[in-house]
Amino acid sequence: PDARFRDDDHKFEWTRAQFAAWAEQAAIRFGYAVELLPVGVKMRNAGADFVACGGCTQMAIFERKAGDEPAVDAQAETGCNVPVLLDAIEYPTYNRLLELVLNTVRSMNSSSSFTTVDLWAIPEIKRQFRLQSSLESWLRASSAHASSTLGRTRTRNGTIVYSISQP
Repeated sequence: PDARFRDDDHKFEWTRAQFAAWAEQAAIRFGYAVELLPVGVKMRNAGADFVACGGCTQMAIFERKAGDEPAVDAQAETGCNVPVLLDAIEYPTYNRLLELVLNTVRSMNSSSSFTTVDLWAIPEIKRQFRLQSSLESWLRASSAHASSTLGRTRTRNGTIVYSISQP
């Protein structure tokens, strides 16, 4: 059949194998390690005849190898300036986020109750979650977990108040 693109604005599309080959060649050529990962969730409740093909798309994470010189001069090869790191994001584990939230609440007051507004006033919380809605989602999901140390109640005026259960 004729090749069709998923979206009209796509100029080309690669198979997973083509993308992996390109990423690995680019990593070697410019002195990087590369990690290939799926993006998107796998289809849930798929029929028995469904072929599991991974995420809906893929991504490559390139990390500069310490001390390795690239096979080519990136600036000469591409005509572009060497990339400048604009921001580094460390994606913390659930336990690290929970520890941060618990320690923050404990240092804020003697009470073990708090709201998202209370937490959002703390710069480290803003830096880790980036969006208040992300913090709210994380708190909601964490408090729903059966083994969580976070409890959640709604006041009469609709404010959600979280509390830390004592071990």
